Amino acid sequence: MCKTKQIRDFDSFYELVSYYDTEEKCQEHLATLRWNGEPQCPYCQSKKVNS
Repeated sequence: MCKTKQIRDFDSFYELVSYYDTEEKCQEHLATLRWNGEPQCPYCQSKKVNS
């Protein structure tokens, strides 16, 4: 999995919006922040999830 850019890595709001110019890029970024490649239940932290 590639390194996720952080908000502090951008010099301007325009640069941030330009980098995340598609919905797919935004979804991938948010999924990486939330799951970090290992989905788990937000209630019980179980890693047994159905896809």
